[in-house]
Amino acid sequence: MKSISVLIVLCATGLGLWFFAFRDSSSPDLSISPITANPTTPPMDTSAPVATTPDEPSAPVPVILPPLPEKRPATPAYLPANFIINEIQFASQAPTKSWAMPYQEFCEEASSLMVAFYAQEKKMPSNANIKKELYRIKAYEEKTFGYYTDTTAEETASILKNFYKLGDVKVIKNPTADDIKTQLVAGKAIIVPTAGRMLNGPFYKRPGPLYHMLVLKGYTADGYFITQDPGTNTKGENFKFKITTVMKAMHDWNDGEVDKGAKVVIVVGKEKK
Repeated sequence: MKSISVLIVLCATGLGLWFFAFRDSSSPDLSISPITANPTTPPMDTSAPVATTPDEPSAPVPVILPPLPEKRPATPAYLPANFIINEIQFASQAPTKSWAMPYQEFCEEASSLMVAFYAQEKKMPSNANIKKELYRIKAYEEKTFGYYTDTTAEETASILKNFYKLGDVKVIKNPTADDIKTQLVAGKAIIVPTAGRMLNGPFYKRPGPLYHMLVLKGYTADGYFITQDPGTNTKGENFKFKITTVMKAMHDWNDGEVDKGAKVVIVVGKEKK
């Protein structure tokens, strides 16, 4: 009897274990795992425009270029601080020291003589022969122009081309001071027509000449042009005028309204051998 009771207890225990094991294996797991959001991913904005793909090129961006600089004659990369052409010799428009007519009007003729003798590499003659040369130019002017006084830059250039037969003669309009320096460094002599009273030359008889020509042969580092000024007996040789003074006084004849005349210079090079 005791053994039967033990057997019944064992059977009941086994049946209970089988029931719970069957229930756990056959019941589905209906629990829902929580979804963890990615904190670095922003929410999608459906209102934002769709990005352009590589197959859809964007509109070209216009390129704005700076304006081209004004074309100017070539200039050397370096200009010396000081420069002088020693070969340009001095001649006074009054070589005999007489300032009676026509010597008062011979500045254009004396300037032409100085640059022509430089271009042709001639030695400056005696004062007596300078006087003869000035009268030779005067005769040519009267025959060619009908007068000898107050010749313009173009007329003076024609004296150099046709009377002296020079080949390298140019009239340059509106030159800058650096343009003039560049020509000097290149070995060119320069004649400048001026409103003479604006030069305020210390050796001129007051009020000074209405119209005056002189020759530039160099410049200095402290702002002066070195000139051969024929409007004196001897003190015009290598006389220094301020560059600013020469640039302001630079004016062509302009039928007597000299202070309104054009800004021009005559540039003369040496003759080729």
